[in-house]
Amino acid sequence: DAVARGELRVGPGAASSSKPPVFYDVGANGGHYSFLSKGLFGDRIVVVAFEPTPDTARWLEAINDVNRLGIKTERIALSNATGEVTLYLSAKSDSSNSLNATFKGVHRGTLQVPCATLDQYVAESGLVPSLLKIDTETHEEFVLRGGEKLLRETRPFLIVEVIRKHGHDYGKAVTNYLEEVGGYHYYHIGQKGALKRRQRISVKKHMAYARDW
Repeated sequence: DAVARGELRVGPGAASSSKPPVFYDVGANGGHYSFLSKGLFGDRIVVVAFEPTPDTARWLEAINDVNRLGIKTERIALSNATGEVTLYLSAKSDSSNSLNATFKGVHRGTLQVPCATLDQYVAESGLVPSLLKIDTETHEEFVLRGGEKLLRETRPFLIVEVIRKHGHDYGKAVTNYLEEVGGYHYYHIGQKGALKRRQRISVKKHMAYARDW
């Protein structure tokens, strides 16, 4: 009901289109958000899942195919540059794979994976998202930087995981960039989906449910 109270406003691109809304699941991992979106809305939504880890992407694609969900899957990373990039494979969990070499410190290996920017992908696919979920293990700022045209012109809703790691609050860089773009407000997503308006995105140690904004 935050939308009904006028606290959240749909971006101009989403509001003016008669096509089904497009959801980008960036850093899809096993596809939980993609599957949930399709389960809730079916053909009324277009879902694009980006997952650069090949083994994880294969599982996502298999579940998608068996259940005929119609999710568009892309085995690419998103950042602020194009070409090939190094993906650092976590020794702990495939959900912690990252383009940030310092994120986990210890890796079980690396892979070279294809990479695009949000703006490049939107231009080539013609799929303009009205909502993005970005969970890229401390690389969120650079995903956003690769979508400057999209953010300025369409202003989609964003759900972003932001963490504190090795004493570094990654929320500061995300906030600083979104302030450059302009037009965004920040809400912390708490327990049971409660939204709390904040002046900046910031993650403190004592916040048990601090990751999602």
